[in-house]
Amino acid sequence: MSYKAIFLLALLGFPLFSYADTKSSTEPPPNIRNQSVNPILTNATNLWVRGDLLLWQMSEDNLINCYVINSDLTLPHRDFRNIHFDWDVGCRVGMGYTLPHDGWDLTLFLTHYATDGKSSVKNEGGDHIPSPTWGPAAFNSAILELEHSKAHFNFDLNQIDLGLGRAYYISKFFTLRPNFGVRSAWIHQKLHFDYLSTDPDLSVKGVLKNEFWGFGLTLGLAADWKFTKHWSLFGETDYAILLGHFDLDQKGERVGTPHWKQKKIFESGKGILDISAGFKYLLLFAKDRFSWTFRAGYEYHLYFNQNQYLISNGSNGLENFSTIKGNLAFQGVMLSGQFDF
Repeated sequence: MSYKAIFLLALLGFPLFSYADTKSSTEPPPNIRNQSVNPILTNATNLWVRGDLLLWQMSEDNLINCYVINSDLTLPHRDFRNIHFDWDVGCRVGMGYTLPHDGWDLTLFLTHYATDGKSSVKNEGGDHIPSPTWGPAAFNSAILELEHSKAHFNFDLNQIDLGLGRAYYISKFFTLRPNFGVRSAWIHQKLHFDYLSTDPDLSVKGVLKNEFWGFGLTLGLAADWKFTKHWSLFGETDYAILLGHFDLDQKGERVGTPHWKQKKIFESGKGILDISAGFKYLLLFAKDRFSWTFRAGYEYHLYFNQNQYLISNGSNGLENFSTIKGNLAFQGVMLSGQFDF
């Protein structure tokens, strides 16, 4: 038999084994691939609601309180003292709907997280003398040595994710869910500093604001490996690119009088990487009309180059400000409960 005849018979026989002839099932036969996981319930609305408790710790590159120098100013030694963050609680709420066509699902998530950090450095003499970081070079030179440098940082994140995805079987116990969607994020950062000098006329208080709003696309992949009837391991990763608007406002005052101010507004694209992994427990009840899903896992979120504060790297005669730049990150634990109905 010729190759052309074999190819023709293959084309004619293909519809006999098409997915349209298979029965819907949450666990497909071993010889079927790419069958949808959803819907998992029977006689249900295919809606679900979800709530996540987030226990995160924040970190950000180059978020500096002050320098620490030596009393011998001829020594080219300079240490950096950054803001320290404790663990704080955030929340994420979501809802979704399994579409009638081929098990595609539509999801909406709202995330909120707020935290603050502090740093305090006192003059202990020797090689432990605080020196100002923020402000014009002329101001920094005037009060090179401080008695005390204090900083307090406030942070607030609000994020909306709208996505579309489809979970399907790779094998009897392993599923994948590719997804895509849109994301919008609001990030507010505010750094308060208090430079206390031995000369009260040189002491300065200041506020640095770094505000960002962005909108863009996301692309992700989730995996689920079921190792018992109810328990499974999950892993998820997403990447987003947002076209954003930065609004920087930095100012300081001395003895209640405005002393210096810098402002910068610009547009920029920024990336966001999300990774999570953990355990999932699924329980169906009431003749498979309802289900509870509980998740516990670790999350890591990286927001690239969100620190855009302006820092002076010039001299008294030639002022020059540059962007300090730094990535923003969150890592911690997620506890989640989801009800399908």
